[in-house]
Amino acid sequence: MRLKLIIRDKEYRDALIEKIAESDMNIFAEVGNGTVSAGMQGELIVTDVSPENISDDVLKKICGKTVFLTPLPTGGGISDDGINRIFKYCGIKRMLSDISLIYHDVTGIPSARPGLAGVFAVCADADGFTEAECRMLARQIVFRKGGSVLIIPLGYVNSYGLTGEADKSRFMRLMYQIATGRDFNSDGYIETDSCGVSFLRLPRGLNPIAYLGEEELISLTDGMSVRFDTIILDAGACYRDGNLRLIREADNIVMIKGSRCVMSAEDIAAGDEAVYEKIREISISADTDYELAMDDYVRDLYGGEIEYDKQETDSN
Repeated sequence: MRLKLIIRDKEYRDALIEKIAESDMNIFAEVGNGTVSAGMQGELIVTDVSPENISDDVLKKICGKTVFLTPLPTGGGISDDGINRIFKYCGIKRMLSDISLIYHDVTGIPSARPGLAGVFAVCADADGFTEAECRMLARQIVFRKGGSVLIIPLGYVNSYGLTGEADKSRFMRLMYQIATGRDFNSDGYIETDSCGVSFLRLPRGLNPIAYLGEEELISLTDGMSVRFDTIILDAGACYRDGNLRLIREADNIVMIKGSRCVMSAEDIAAGDEAVYEKIREISISADTDYELAMDDYVRDLYGGEIEYDKQETDSN
């Protein structure tokens, strides 16, 4: 996306430019001269100039294509007065996510992510969470295979992301765009951590995905799978019908085994040999090193060498 930066706080501007350069998002940022005017060109203006300091005539002409960075916390996006406001200290990843959502509204340019994702399902044989295992699996896929990885929680409690009421309406908007077949910029609906693993921007606590109907759940997974190289479905021990269907249709299934058993690999396969062959069981014990277990699993799938190591060897 193309941004025009009108930032009067030079220290903040320089730090923002540095973070944009480090981001894996496709961003071209042009620095303006510090003045916001009605004749400004550029697909999206980002400024720390307060809208209260801009004349009404100019504001009417530029407010739709301008993001105002505010010194006070805000929910992000379009406020009640029709002005795009984002808290300037909310963190670069969240800020760029909000900006990309507004950018798509202004320009109509969709996400450029390619592909049709390989899908993993991670589940447990007893009550419990599999968040740590999903994060480890995702990191090892990024490390060994590369590409973009998205984790989608399917359980009734979401422990990914950040607390925030604004993300509830954001998720509803995502589902509407998927349901109506509209293209959208996926960067506006995700956050990516320092390891390159992405998560949907959902409110922590009750997980809205767990209350979707089966067809809505499939639509969500399909809608995101064309924008990522790998999707990890964190099912935990939540085996409602929609989740079971997605688990069985996944390309690979990881079963975390504990001392109790409410659902076995045989139960998941339900007599389907092809499903059973996709399941990799990892047992929990005091000696289990999940990082190594996940690395062994990913190495078995993708090979032991890292792609860029091969390229460096060839070039030498």
